[in-house]
Amino acid sequence: MFDVKCQKVHYISDIHLMHKIQNAKCRSKDDILYVIQKIVNTIAHEIDSEQGTVLLIDGDVASDFGVFQLFVKMLSK
Repeated sequence: MFDVKCQKVHYISDIHLMHKIQNAKCRSKDDILYVIQKIVNTIAHEIDSEQGTVLLIDGDVASDFGVFQLFVKMLSK
């Protein structure tokens, strides 16, 4: 049940993972994982881990669907 009174809502957009990966000059999958993990850690640090927290992610996350899926999987942990 969604109770508006008990929800904290966070909103992020325009993450541009592909640009960050290119700017970091990633050469391997491990390099990509490292860059994405750093971004995930930054987001997680800013968001309360309390139950009832909602995170909305909007456009311009990644142009590569595989990278997007990886990001969401890592962020959901």
